[in-house]
Amino acid sequence: PRRRDAAYLQTQLLIAQKEEAGIQHQTQEYDLMAAAADLDEIEENDNNVISEVTDVEQEGETVEQNSVNFEETRALCESLYQNLAIKVEKVNSVNHKLKETNADLTTELA
Repeated sequence: PRRRDAAYLQTQLLIAQKEEAGIQHQTQEYDLMAAAADLDEIEENDNNVISEVTDVEQEGETVEQNSVNFEETRALCESLYQNLAIKVEKVNSVNHKLKETNADLTTELA
């Protein structure tokens, strides 16, 4: 029975380690997406400066700028960024719990 318990715990440890590796990979992806969102925000600031001008000359013609589109885009980006931040926080929480479980299982196996 003791061997069976040890085998079970080793299996659980391997599962936890694989899950942790997957979560760490997801966290890295989220970090990259957050960095991309930060870059979008920088570009957006440039767009906001442009949107202050109501008329722009483009290829010899005057084109009216629609500042509503810039505001909608900014609001959408902000919302997406906030949703992403919440997901990253959840992943970090799960990752922390997995590390605790991993430590507990390692202690039990020792």
